[in-house]
Amino acid sequence: MEEIAEKRFQKGIQKGRLEGIKLLIAAYRKLGMTQEEIIKQISVEYEIPQSEVAKYVYAE
Repeated sequence: MEEIAEKRFQKGIQKGRLEGIKLLIAAYRKLGMTQEEIIKQISVEYEIPQSEVAKYVYAE
């Protein structure tokens, strides 16, 4: 039972993080940042590879 709860908890964290990244991308676009600048900035802030961030930036 604990294992199921832990998986749901981790899934919720992951979903929240993804929503945060999407909102940040939208905000940076409104500020006039280029896609490359957005990718670099989010990669630093969230400590994830630029290739992973690029998937979200180019999907929007």
